[in-house]
Amino acid sequence: GKHFYMGARFNGLSLSGYRLFQYDLTTANDLSTGSYASKSLDITSTGNWLHDFCLVNAGTKLFACAKNGSIGEWTLSTAFDISTGSFVSNESGFSGSYGIDVAFDGSKLFLSDYSTGVVTGYAMTSAFNLSTRQSADSSTFTFSGGARGIRFNTNGNKLLAIVGTTLKTASLTTAWDLSTASLDSDTIDINGQTTAGTWDAVCISAVSYT
Repeated sequence: GKHFYMGARFNGLSLSGYRLFQYDLTTANDLSTGSYASKSLDITSTGNWLHDFCLVNAGTKLFACAKNGSIGEWTLSTAFDISTGSFVSNESGFSGSYGIDVAFDGSKLFLSDYSTGVVTGYAMTSAFNLSTRQSADSSTFTFSGGARGIRFNTNGNKLLAIVGTTLKTASLTTAWDLSTASLDSDTIDINGQTTAGTWDAVCISAVSYT
């Protein structure tokens, strides 16, 4: 996986050893200026086959998902510094989780299922608190071809997904409400932008996408 966020940091997800590695960018959003910050976080608590993660709540919360349907939550004592992360909890029973994101206000967790392409929302009665997640929302949205990494913009009216080697978007008329989502016609072909063959996570700063 390849990730960056807030234009200030770059995080690489190593699937060997299940650690997150942090890179700093001297020029915002310019990956060519990145250098390893000698900071990492062990995320094995989530389980095997980790696929995606998101940093939320002003960089003080990290969530990661695994293929086995397990979701992990960490708190960062220093915002956007993954070396200060401490494990909070692990929740299971999220079938087929491949991509993950959390609403800007922490009220909802979103997961994508690669095999079906379905994106599902789960309300959290306490903001950014995984242990308070509720049953799956009745309304979902499907990306034909299977959704890997997903990312919302901060307003909750745009949803991005990696589908194969294509970046697709959907527009929501009501923020964070998947029942109001419709697929956009515009796409971006990212084939050839990685030697891995397929992308396991969205590599877009949701903050800069409006």
